[in-house]
Amino acid sequence: MKTKNKLNYTLGCIISVSLYACKSLETNGGLTTNIISVPCKIRPSVKGVPEQLNTNFSAALYLGSRKEGAKNGFSYGAFSGLSAITVNPHVMEDKIDYEYDGLALSNGIAGIYDNKKINIGLALGIDMLTDKNRANWIYQGKPWIGILFGITLN
Repeated sequence: MKTKNKLNYTLGCIISVSLYACKSLETNGGLTTNIISVPCKIRPSVKGVPEQLNTNFSAALYLGSRKEGAKNGFSYGAFSGLSAITVNPHVMEDKIDYEYDGLALSNGIAGIYDNKKINIGLALGIDMLTDKNRANWIYQGKPWIGILFGITLN
């Protein structure tokens, strides 16, 4: 299976499973829409590059199924958005000799705790660099885990 097909399949599975889970829980709480940011992502070691803690900007739209409590709530669902990615020779297998901040599409699933003032949660996602160097980026389509913060829109 080609890399692009694997990425499309992975993304399709993440979104399908998340939307199915949201629909199945809709009767227990309801759907929630949030704007989230993942201020830190932990990327596992890839191709000799040690584990990374990335703190670049990211923003995403989150759709989840909410379970309401007395003073707080919990939801889980899917997100999609944009992230700034540091691109340098180390993460490009020395195929470039410069550094820049690239734009990536971020997609994944998350669980969020909501106390009606702030949302905090954990996210599991993948990033896909959008520029000409995407084929050489060692993290293209590789999973990461991160802490997220957000606000509820509904």
